[in-house]
Amino acid sequence: RKRFGIRGELGINLSSKDFLMIGTRYRDREFGGDSKQNYSEWEITDVGSIDYISNMARSREGTNYSIYLNYDRKFNSNGHILKAEIQFEKGNGDELTINELLDSNSDVLSGRKSTEAGPDTEIESRIDYTLPLDEKTKFEAGYQNEIETSNEITGISDFDPILRKYSVLSEYDKDVLYESNEHSLYSIFASKWKDFGYQFGMRAE
Repeated sequence: RKRFGIRGELGINLSSKDFLMIGTRYRDREFGGDSKQNYSEWEITDVGSIDYISNMARSREGTNYSIYLNYDRKFNSNGHILKAEIQFEKGNGDELTINELLDSNSDVLSGRKSTEAGPDTEIESRIDYTLPLDEKTKFEAGYQNEIETSNEITGISDFDPILRKYSVLSEYDKDVLYESNEHSLYSIFASKWKDFGYQFGMRAE
């Protein structure tokens, strides 16, 4: 398994009340595994046996990067604040699974390869507003939007013992596009009476 990541951020004080953060992140990952099992098969009437090996291997790799922007506006020191965030993220991944049956000489008798690939993109934004009404009471409201697009491409290949190579089974090829766009709004009124705290909220999606 291999992983690599790097991240950088830049903070800017636009004023005594305004703060801007710009950041980016990159990640690269790769991992896999395999297993082998040895089998022997024979009949009582036969002197010898048939030996073969079952082999399974799986690998997955991909990259991902994101760019984000955060903005804070502090109206005063009592918690009256506006926060805004937006992030763009894009990634891709490739996965390969192999199941094979080998003879004692490690020659392939039969096998199947399954592949899966596809990029995905996500844009997320949100705004949060907090207004303290007094020391015990505050009002909060916010909005969030998430837009996601992903493409899933899958395929299957079987080993041809005559041609001695893998042949694509095009009837099993799939190319599916997923798209979603979600919006949500919320508001919360929270307060306290003596030692009793309470809040009322509303959320819509």
